Amino acid sequence: MEKYYYGYTLFQLSCHNHSLHVDIPLLLRFTSAKRHDSVSFLVAFHEFEKHMPDLHISNMCLDSAMDNYPTYNLLKDRHIHAFIDLNAKCGRPKSIPDNIHIDKDGTPICQQGERMAPNGYDKARGCLLWRCPYGKNHCSKCEHHSWGAFDPNIF
Repeated sequence: MEKYYYGYTLFQLSCHNHSLHVDIPLLLRFTSAKRHDSVSFLVAFHEFEKHMPDLHISNMCLDSAMDNYPTYNLLKDRHIHAFIDLNAKCGRPKSIPDNIHIDKDGTPICQQGERMAPNGYDKARGCLLWRCPYGKNHCSKCEHHSWGAFDPNIF
C-alpha cells in the first residue's frame, strides 16, 4: 500500500544585488506542499505587494511551474518583464495553427527549416512579430512566401 505525505515547503521571493553578488530574500513563506507552486506564487506575490507597495519590480525570473496565463497576465498588468522557463508538460498552445512549427525555445521555424528572426513587438495585441531570417525582402523570393508564417499578423 502506497502512502503519501504532504508537508510544508518554503516559497520565497528574492532580489539579486549586482554589486554584492548575492540574492536578498524579500518574502519568505511556508505553504502547504500539496498546493501547486503557481498558486503559492500568486499568493506570495499579492502578499508582497501588500507589504511593500513602494518597491517597483522591473524583471521577474520564475521556473516552469509559473508558465501559465494567470502569471503572465499578472506580470503584464504590473509592467514586469517575465523570464519564465517554458513548461514542456503543457504542450503546444492551441492558439498556434498546426502548420506553424515552433523550435524547442519557442522560435517559429519557416517551411525552409530556418529559424525566423524577431521583428518587434505589437503592444496592442501583446504578441511578438517574426520575419524571414534572411531579411524582409527575401520573403518575396521564397517559394513558401504564401505560407502564413511570414505574415506578422499570425503571431
